[in-house]
Amino acid sequence: KAVGDALVRYSEAAKRPEAVGQVVGLLFQLAPSFEAEDQRASWLQERFKRVAETLRVEMLPDYLHILRALEVVLPGDAWFHMTAKRVARARGVGGCQPRRLGIRNRRPANPARDAYVRAG
Repeated sequence: KAVGDALVRYSEAAKRPEAVGQVVGLLFQLAPSFEAEDQRASWLQERFKRVAETLRVEMLPDYLHILRALEVVLPGDAWFHMTAKRVARARGVGGCQPRRLGIRNRRPANPARDAYVRAG
């Protein structure tokens, strides 16, 4: 339990997408320490939610990407991550794509608007 809490604290300082993946992977490695399936799911749900609450905003698109990938590999009755997904989306990044794909949310180019803004 203490190691999981330390991982959540570590996630606050994550500055690279790889660190987000490492936190998730380590949380999964710690989960089998709970014998009961419902305890394991509850523990994971709480830790994933806390990561979503504490992660740097610029890392949330990468975290959401990982959470979406879980939906592919986990059976529907094992989806413990939905609370974390809602928290991350509520923090304002629901439609963002991970940076490593080279896709960013940008407004379409509008030369007239840009000239007006520069003219101030």
